[in-house]
Amino acid sequence: MLQTDLFAGRETADTVAYKPDAEQVRARMHRMLAQMAQMTTHSVDASRLSLFRAVFPELAKGLGPAESAVLQAVFDRQLDRLAGAVAPSQAAV
Repeated sequence: MLQTDLFAGRETADTVAYKPDAEQVRARMHRMLAQMAQMTTHSVDASRLSLFRAVFPELAKGLGPAESAVLQAVFDRQLDRLAGAVAPSQAAV
């Protein structure tokens, strides 16, 4: 039995796409950027940086293209600044 067979014959409403609240997305991205700005090359938390690398681009999708591009550029500059502080073995975590 396939999973699709479980719902065969049932009428479903059109799926409503999730639309994130731009204000919340923007606030979260700014908090992440502020945390990155506070990190020094001596105090980099590799696991937090890895999380930010995964989450930030996904959050950016919740904003308009122009604003997203600006915040992504700031994020990339912070990553470049901190890149030397993270050992290669930690960067891939």
